[in-house]
Amino acid sequence: MSDLSSLIARLEAAEGPSRKMDTEIAMALGIIPDREWWSIDYLKSDVIGRYTISIDAAVSLAERVLPGRCMSILSAAKELMYERGGWEGHQVPQMLPRFICLATLRALQQKGSSNG
Repeated sequence: MSDLSSLIARLEAAEGPSRKMDTEIAMALGIIPDREWWSIDYLKSDVIGRYTISIDAAVSLAERVLPGRCMSILSAAKELMYERGGWEGHQVPQMLPRFICLATLRALQQKGSSNG
């Protein structure tokens, strides 16, 4: 797994769901090979989840890469949304998956820095 700082920064700056971000997340976490994503149509397959648009996919990703930590990741995602004022009714379903991904990547980054 590579340094996640750049991906985290791009995800923080994203304004909404993005299949490109889904692909970058999958590559960074080793779900798909880094240099081969273009050779196979991953975007239309189920290999890459819709992490930035689907709450279920984002939660599944969190559980996959940090088993047993899903509740703390959801709590961190909720805090991020509060910080950004994202609990405004209609915005929640659109924003929550991205914040779950962001909290997951931050937790992985923190885990990596505490291991090294």
